Amino acid sequence: MRGYCVTRDYPLKIRTKYDLGETPILWLSNIGKEGSVRPKDLEKLSLSLEQFLAEGDGIILLDGLEYLITNNSFLTMLRFVQSLRDQVTVGRGILLISLDPSTLDPQELNLLEKEVDQTLS
Repeated sequence: MRGYCVTRDYPLKIRTKYDLGETPILWLSNIGKEGSVRPKDLEKLSLSLEQFLAEGDGIILLDGLEYLITNNSFLTMLRFVQSLRDQVTVGRGILLISLDPSTLDPQELNLLEKEVDQTLS
């Protein structure tokens, strides 16, 4: 399957470390460079992911949810994840979210876990 990576880490570092070849990488950063999206610009992020999913089966790795939460709010990000989950389901894709559970309070973690099919510790 095709992949799409959304991350807080610098794309060149990720591409080299994991040998990702041509896999698109979107950098969550306030730098404002090409290939990046500002953490408060959820509309641009959502549109980018929607366009990727429109091309058919694909895997999205969302790494940096904590960063998005600190720049928006937990409820805003929960709504974003809910919407993204629906898009992934319709597009027959897979959504992988990397998150340190200790960064959320138990209620928030519970709400987020209800939006995913499986969690790994």
